Amino acid sequence: MKKRFSASLLLLVVYSLSLNAQYDDFDISKYKLPDIKTSSLDLQVNLNHNFQSIRDEGETDFDHTTQSIAGAFYADFYHFRNSGKYQGSQTLSIVYNPNYRKTIRDNLTEKNNYNYASLSFSSINRFYNKSSYFVELLPYISYSPYTMSFSDEDDSQKEIEHSLIISAPVSFGHGRIEPVQDARLAIYILDELKKEGRILNQPDEKKILELAGEISKIKKKRFFDSRIRRIEEMQAIDSFLIANNIVSSNDIVYFTRLSDQWDYAYGPERNSGFSVNFGFNNKFNVSRDWTESISDGNDPVSSLFKMNEFTVGAFGMMHYSKPLSLRWQSDLSLRLPYDFLMTRDPRNIADDENDYNTHRIKPALDYSIRYLPNSRTSVGLSAGAYYKYMFGARKEYSDLYGYVIDLDAREREFNILTTLDMYYYFSPQLRLQAYWAVRLNNVRTVMDSESLSFDEINRHNNFQNYLGIALVYSIF
Repeated sequence: MKKRFSASLLLLVVYSLSLNAQYDDFDISKYKLPDIKTSSLDLQVNLNHNFQSIRDEGETDFDHTTQSIAGAFYADFYHFRNSGKYQGSQTLSIVYNPNYRKTIRDNLTEKNNYNYASLSFSSINRFYNKSSYFVELLPYISYSPYTMSFSDEDDSQKEIEHSLIISAPVSFGHGRIEPVQDARLAIYILDELKKEGRILNQPDEKKILELAGEISKIKKKRFFDSRIRRIEEMQAIDSFLIANNIVSSNDIVYFTRLSDQWDYAYGPERNSGFSVNFGFNNKFNVSRDWTESISDGNDPVSSLFKMNEFTVGAFGMMHYSKPLSLRWQSDLSLRLPYDFLMTRDPRNIADDENDYNTHRIKPALDYSIRYLPNSRTSVGLSAGAYYKYMFGARKEYSDLYGYVIDLDAREREFNILTTLDMYYYFSPQLRLQAYWAVRLNNVRTVMDSESLSFDEINRHNNFQNYLGIALVYSIF
């Protein structure tokens, strides 16, 4: 009897360890996002008012009153589509930021009025064939008007600026990056239910991937009522677990654990896959800036600045994302772009300083690794190296000679950025958030001209260190 009991206990321990091992060894990189289509419309309105009054009394009295009213309106429409042949999204954004400020100093009134608006559309499109080769199109268009007015007792100024940017890079490549955080959430749910003894039949790899697919579908579904969303999400996951005979009972313990993981274990974003692509870049930027100034009651003085910038180039990109395990995530990206910029003043002014060409090389390398031991803790380390080299002939007015001279301009910039961030959940009352970032920046600019007896060389070195720690304690 004693031997039979010992054998049964040994089998129970081995079975329990096998369940843990099955979850720990599960490869979430095998998950593929199912066919999904979703749309969302988000609106945000902000309004703030500030009033400040200062009075100093002494040898000279001083009165200072400032009143400001500012607001912001944001509207974003987002559409996402994923299938075997297509992966992409479209975003339409509207932004409006008004700002009015009035200042009174010793009975002198100064008024400032700023208005900024933006309408933009961007689209990310990858069209795949059966061999995972793809064509990528990235159309983008943005229009931004900006107005500014200033006035006091003697002077006034108005400025109106319009900016239009159009680009449509195209590239060809191979590979695919899949978002796999829904597979991680599926493991979190099953692991929590197993700890509470609510797992009846251990799901195999196929069933776990199917559960992750159901999570992706319901998470991407759009609802106009948050309460209805909550009901349908819980019903969808509960129906899957019951229909596949995974859970032993659906009592209050089961539902509270399921609800807790659903609310707090989702994210952060995790990706898996490899992709490389080569393509051609293009951009057209139009800028118009009109200014009118009035000083001491004199006649208005106005000016108009026009600038057209054309960009053509080529680039290569590589992305590699790998969930090293359930708890470790690694991401690597490399970008190698070359651009040729043609800046022109459409007024065709002789010896115009706004007519010049620039070559630009701007490679970038980024790597990050993140440790996620559970749904409440995250530690990440990221490092990036960025290099920019620009060179080209241009024109510039010389105070020494009193006329525009030809210059050969060269600029080199090198940046290294390292960031360590951490989020630790001690308890429902106590959480720790911290980050530490170090940035090194080196810039060297050279202006060379046959008209000058010497080269103008400027060097700039910058070291920045950022440290932030937040300890949040909730009393109730």
